Amino acid sequence: MKNRIIAFIFTGLIFITGCATAYKSFDAVMDIVRNGELSSKTPKKIEGVLQEEMYKKYWWIDIHGLTQRILDRSVVDEDGSDVFRLTDGSLTGGCSYKSDEKIEKYIKNVKKVRDRISPDTGLVYVQLPFKVDSNDQMPPGIKSYANENCDRLLAGLEKEGVETLDIRKCIHDADLDWPSLFYTTDHHWRPQTACMAADWIAQYLAEEHGYEYDSSLYDPDNMKTEVYEDLFLGSLGRRTGSLYAGIDDFELVTPDYETSFDFTSYPGDTVIHREGDFREALIDDSNLKKDYYNINNYAAYTGDSTKSTTTINHDPINHKKILLVRDSYSCAMQPFLSLSQEQVTTLDLRYFTDETVIDHINNNDYDMVIIAYTPSAFDSTRFSFHKIPD
Repeated sequence: MKNRIIAFIFTGLIFITGCATAYKSFDAVMDIVRNGELSSKTPKKIEGVLQEEMYKKYWWIDIHGLTQRILDRSVVDEDGSDVFRLTDGSLTGGCSYKSDEKIEKYIKNVKKVRDRISPDTGLVYVQLPFKVDSNDQMPPGIKSYANENCDRLLAGLEKEGVETLDIRKCIHDADLDWPSLFYTTDHHWRPQTACMAADWIAQYLAEEHGYEYDSSLYDPDNMKTEVYEDLFLGSLGRRTGSLYAGIDDFELVTPDYETSFDFTSYPGDTVIHREGDFREALIDDSNLKKDYYNINNYAAYTGDSTKSTTTINHDPINHKKILLVRDSYSCAMQPFLSLSQEQVTTLDLRYFTDETVIDHINNNDYDMVIIAYTPSAFDSTRFSFHKIPD
């Protein structure tokens, strides 16, 4: 009898949710039907509307995640893409094996950059880390190929004479606790980790290219931290619900010394400009609000991924102009790299289609080009430096 009551209540909730969703999405579905000819794509469009307008959608995501946690499932299939719970309780996505042919293509494309730009412009490929350092962190029977892909890429680049810096090795040499460097519910690194990576790059540029280096710019004792408790539900947490792996605190790390910056971002055809100290120019406060499913707090640094950004430091120790070809990890890394350089411009090839990377470099007189990718960014678009992707 008890089971029947539970089944009845559950069925009733589904019925109410379905009716409410149909009511909310009725106009949008009718617009699809009215404004276009019916085709094989129509059901998919309607399905997308129903998913977007689902009544209490985030509540159902949380309930689903709680159910998975109660069942102690370490692999959650969400929207056709698995989310894995690591041995420390944090979440990660998968990283599939990249064929030798693909890795070789990436290597050749990086080499094309080096061969087609001025010999006076330096080029360094910086390998950023993946959230998983060892497959021992993964659920039983599951393997991440992230580090294997990185190792083959770096070996090939070094064979071609391309300079490389492996941030994974820097982390190991510093004997840091790998899981603590990343958010629990997100695949990104914490700002403290991004700051350390920028420090290692600054040291490399000093050792290998004669740049000035001042360790005090990156000293943790010279940073201040604002802690926003239970603020951040990362991209993986938004897929599995807030009750599956919990909520992250968000720590905003900024220099505790005088700074002066100009920051310009080009999201699409618009322009965003801010100026002031590090906090005023490089932090987007609109992303520091608590809205688990609609605001990406990680994007507080520089305001999320856009086609191009430029940071100008008015009091640099190096009067250098750097191009950083980036993925989303550099949302947090660019500001800290800017502490020691006069100008850092970034390009995200998912969005930048104004010209090829090689043409952009040759048209802008950069002192150094840094290509910095995590292995989850290994794809043909991100390595398309000599042409604009279709």
